[in-house]
Amino acid sequence: MYNYEEILQGIPDKKENKNTTSHKFKKDLLEFFSDKSIKTCLEIGANWGYTTRVLSYLAEKVYAIDHSDDNIKKVIENNRGRKNISCIVGDAYSNMTYMTITDEIDLCFIDCVHDYSNVKEDIERCLRMKREEKDLYIAFDDYGHPTAKGVKRAVDETVDLKRMEIVKHIGHEAGYNVFNSVILADSEGVICKVL
Repeated sequence: MYNYEEILQGIPDKKENKNTTSHKFKKDLLEFFSDKSIKTCLEIGANWGYTTRVLSYLAEKVYAIDHSDDNIKKVIENNRGRKNISCIVGDAYSNMTYMTITDEIDLCFIDCVHDYSNVKEDIERCLRMKREEKDLYIAFDDYGHPTAKGVKRAVDETVDLKRMEIVKHIGHEAGYNVFNSVILADSEGVICKVL
């Protein structure tokens, strides 16, 4: 079992920094994947690397992609001592960004551009990573965020098409005030399994 206090030490909660996930979200991720064999995780949209840190405990290798050089510097700074994180500066919507990744991916974590078309593109890219013999999971932040409706729409549409299924709602529930009177319309995040 994970030592949550140690992992989350120095990491702000979403109420303190709106650009990260909540501590509850991070704990739920750790709990769900505690009995899964995750060799490689692809994080699309790393921001300052607070969730990257959590992913580095549940996967043997994490590829953290962000478009901003400054953000990647923060990812490195906020994850000193974590040797299994490889940072990639690049546009998540350019195929060139992924050319350096040759590992088979077991988990995709999507927290990038939250409009419908970009989330759909993220999902499609991840769906193509599925291998017959191994489960592939895709986790999403801001599923229930009221100003990120593109996330929920893209996820629900893909689920309705039976290309993936929601296996776990994570983070805070609908009705929770995540910060500054922003009230979740659904769960903070979801974990999906590719079918």
